[in-house]
Formats: sequence, structure tokens, C-alpha cells
Amino acid sequence: MKRLLPLSFCILVFICLDVSAQRQPLNKQFEEAVRLEAEGEKRQALDIWTALASEFPENGNVQYRAGVAYLESFNQKSGALPFLKRAEELGVDKNYNPISPQEKKSPITVYFYLGKAHHLNYNLDKARSYYEKFTEVAPAKHFLFDDAVLGIQQTENAKIITANPVEFNISNLGDTINSSYP
Repeated sequence: MKRLLPLSFCILVFICLDVSAQRQPLNKQFEEAVRLEAEGEKRQALDIWTALASEFPENGNVQYRAGVAYLESFNQKSGALPFLKRAEELGVDKNYNPISPQEKKSPITVYFYLGKAHHLNYNLDKARSYYEKFTEVAPAKHFLFDDAVLGIQQTENAKIITANPVEFNISNLGDTINSSYP
């Protein structure tokens, strides 16, 4: 029995060290991605968020952050939807802490960004439902509230416009308006 006690203690220490070693990369990488976002280095932050999302698939906060990073990217916005869906599945917390690597849930803004992601993918009914869900849970003073109301209006307009397509011709207006530069 006396021999089992030190052996059990050693095993417990190794387990604790292993858990803290696993937690350390998340903390460091999380903080690095947050720093890169603050500095406007969105592409590098996106790379870290997607790596963390694949490494920690049960962390809704990381999934959410990866989805938002895709939405804020220049040309990879369509990649946001699977991450945001997963973030919603893992749970939403009204008391979300945006700077904590230990946060496992996503904020209520996941509904707005899901609306935006569906909107960009022409899933207009789903986009509207997520925009509406966001306006139901967010306070009217939330910085995205007006954007969500606008998104609801845009999805309704898009449904009308796509139901009644109009033919048109595009013509070059010449050198005074158009140039060879983007």
C-alpha cells in the first residue's frame, strides 16, 4: 500500500502536467490571434483561429472566432458558415468574455454573423431568421442591432428582386469614367 501512494501521486502529477501543457498552446495562440486582430493582421489571425478550431472542435468560442475571421477576410467569406454553425451548436452565453481563452461558448452576436453568412450564401430565409433571432436577444443599443434590422430588410428586398429578374446591358462609359486601374 505504501508503494502505491507514491506511484499514484506521480501519475496524478503527470496527468496535471499533461492537462496544463494542452491548455498552454490554446492560451498563447488565442492571445496571439487576438493581438493580430487588434493590429489589423486579419489574415494571420484567421490562420491561427482555423488551426485552433480544428485542434479544439468542442470549443464554441474558437469556432465563433474562426467564423468571424472568415467573414472579415477579403475573399474567403464563404468559409465562415461551418464554424459559426458549430459555435451555435456548442452553446451561446449572454455573459460571454471576449478576451478569455477559457471561454467555451459563443456570444449572442453569433446569431447576427450566422445571418450574415447565410445572407452571403443566398440562404435568404435562414439569414432573416438569424437576424431576427439576434434582434430578439440583443439589446436595442447593441452596436450590431441596426445592422441586423437592415439585414432583415435586405433579405426581403433580395427575395423580391430575385423573384422578378430584370435584363440589362453593361456598357463601358469611356476613358473619362473608366481607366485601366482597379
